[in-house]
Amino acid sequence: MLAVTLLWLTSCGVYHDANLENISLTSKEKSFIAAFEDAAVKHKVRALKSMLHPIYIDQELNEMYGGNARLLFNEFFCGKDVNTKKFYCLKLRNVREIHLVKVSKGEEKGEKRLLFKVVGYDHTILVELYMKTYSKNGQARIGIIGAFG
Repeated sequence: MLAVTLLWLTSCGVYHDANLENISLTSKEKSFIAAFEDAAVKHKVRALKSMLHPIYIDQELNEMYGGNARLLFNEFFCGKDVNTKKFYCLKLRNVREIHLVKVSKGEEKGEKRLLFKVVGYDHTILVELYMKTYSKNGQARIGIIGAFG
């Protein structure tokens, strides 16, 4: 039992400290991701909206969803079901757990690809999001970018 507990504790601590594909996370990025995970599990639409990258707010939230953040986040957590391998979307209210499982280099400069394991009531899916820095009032900020379209 002790060995199982130690193995579990070890695996829990790895994902936050892992530098997968030699991509490290700064303490600010780790805090941002923890806050994002917390807001998703607690279904806090306003907090999640404040974490979106301005480009995503303009192109997705405003243009595609008419500014309706609740509707956006009910279609935000989409990906491949870990059991059936089929594409599935979890409504925000059904998100029970979310954990960062992989960090890799994004397609653009300053961008990181984040792979999350999102657990719902009936499905567990892998969701790919992007984290990118931007400047607001002369200060560097971090924003989340989801799928477009």
